[in-house]
Amino acid sequence: AMRESGESLPAGYREAMAERAVRDYGAFVQQYPGEWSVVIEYIEWVHALQGPEAALEAISDLRAKFGQDLSFSYFEAYFHAESGDLETARRLGETFAARISDESSPQPHYLRAYIAFTAGDLEGAAAYVDRALELDPRHLIAERLHNEIEAAR
Repeated sequence: AMRESGESLPAGYREAMAERAVRDYGAFVQQYPGEWSVVIEYIEWVHALQGPEAALEAISDLRAKFGQDLSFSYFEAYFHAESGDLETARRLGETFAARISDESSPQPHYLRAYIAFTAGDLEGAAAYVDRALELDPRHLIAERLHNEIEAAR
């Protein structure tokens, strides 16, 4: 209704809704940790609003409460790369790739590309992202990374 009428949102509305989303998802996840789609959504909201360190802390809190067998190696590798901890990012990226153990999946290649890009290895990043796009030409996130790599070259 607001969109059709041309009205704009009140000041601070988006920020308040984002904070509420993190709070509400967090509460839901604490009560229902087996709902993986919500757990992932919660981690993504924390990352988007509070950054990679806060997202890693949220994962750590979930593990402390629900057990060490929770696997978030993809997210952790990505967040560690973004935080500049490339050694941990690489190790967790390879853990993720081994867990997937499917060379036809584009995700391990995309993750390796992101880590290489973050490390400044444009050639390595390009090779990995090209492989991800070869496996899935419609992989939008890999396509966006490909464009960032090309722009940085």
